[in-house]
Amino acid sequence: MADPLVVVGGGVAGCAAAVAAAEILGPQSVVLLCADHHLGGVAVQGEHRTLCGLAPIDAPVAELLEPDLTESWISPLTTGAPFRSGRVWLWPTAADAVQRGLALRLAQAGVVVRRGTAVVDVAWDQGRIAAVRTGSGEMPCQAVIDASGCAAIAQAAGLATAPGAQWGAYRSMLRLDLGHGLGARATALRRVLTAIAPQAAGNAAESATIPAVALTPIGEDLWQMSIDVAPGTPVAVAAELAERAAAALGGELYACARAVAERDSGRPIARLTVAELFSTRERGLAWAAWPREQHGPDGIQWEWPAADRHGVPEIATRPLGGPSNVWCVGRAMAVDAAAAAALRVTGTALALGTAVGRRAATGSA
Repeated sequence: MADPLVVVGGGVAGCAAAVAAAEILGPQSVVLLCADHHLGGVAVQGEHRTLCGLAPIDAPVAELLEPDLTESWISPLTTGAPFRSGRVWLWPTAADAVQRGLALRLAQAGVVVRRGTAVVDVAWDQGRIAAVRTGSGEMPCQAVIDASGCAAIAQAAGLATAPGAQWGAYRSMLRLDLGHGLGARATALRRVLTAIAPQAAGNAAESATIPAVALTPIGEDLWQMSIDVAPGTPVAVAAELAERAAAALGGELYACARAVAERDSGRPIARLTVAELFSTRERGLAWAAWPREQHGPDGIQWEWPAADRHGVPEIATRPLGGPSNVWCVGRAMAVDAAAAAALRVTGTALALGTAVGRRAATGSA
């Protein structure tokens, strides 16, 4: 029996890559190693309530940007019809829907899933990764796709990596009669920032640094609130901030995330900058359509590309100096932090994960 293709990471990108590869190589030919005991990665940890990046920017209708790569994921992962928010289309979802949908597609494709299994080292042979090593032993492989979100393979292989640049996110749902329009949302955000601004050094929640807050509509009188928190912030502290924000808005805290989702924990050295990404007009592995999200002390700033879409070249998924049988996809692609902030959305993760899974399975380079 041939060595399996190994995918490291059970987030959206990793699952998409594993399914795509298994649909070519066959059942039991792809092994997904998930360091966590749950699928979905940040999309589940941060209680994502929408899938974004699936449609072109400013699209008049909710048409998929990459139907060949993403259409098969819409039904398993979404919970309703898409809706437009500003310049983009969003598809509603929920953490449990993401987990069920990913597990269903992996099972249908015959992917072998090993949860709670982290890669600790790799074995080289003639310039290729011949095996990955975990706490339970060594696993030979024909190719490796790193979708770990933390450049696990690049670090194990001794390749150059860059530190993460984004803060953690804590998401909650609010029942809130906020009204309509950007003005109403801006007023609400100012009230939230006033309520949770650092005031008393003696209280951990009040002394935590809060760089950005966002409110996203996900249904009638239902909003998702995302609070960026400093690295290492405990869940209890983030939850207290959400409680205070809800009280400031006069809303009901309907649900809270179970964890603070660390959205960026490092990547291979950049082979693509955001300027190069936004100026690329050839499709490459896939089209992408999302602005750069910059989270800072003044809130969330958006840097919109000049066109409704930009292509993602293959170099973004190949670590610098990496073996020919290693790919990277998801939050830890070989791009700079600004480009990562425009590519780490769920729609792009599904499209690129599928594209990379197909390339790795066929040995394309």
